[in-house]
Amino acid sequence: MNNDEKVICMDMGTLSGGRSDDAVLCLGIESSCDETSVAVAEIESGIYKIRSNIVASQITMHTLYGG
Repeated sequence: MNNDEKVICMDMGTLSGGRSDDAVLCLGIESSCDETSVAVAEIESGIYKIRSNIVASQITMHTLYGG
């Protein structure tokens, strides 16, 4: 993981008012010079499920100007 990547995790029990649960939600953020991505993953019993992800890119804008 480099300096531009961040991961934040929270126990699902904390989110659900204290319910005891194995599940953990993680928010991952990655940023480079022309793209930024975020994802939310649920981890339960060692199984990862991607709940949501999105990429914001400047590639289309750079293509208009040839670079």
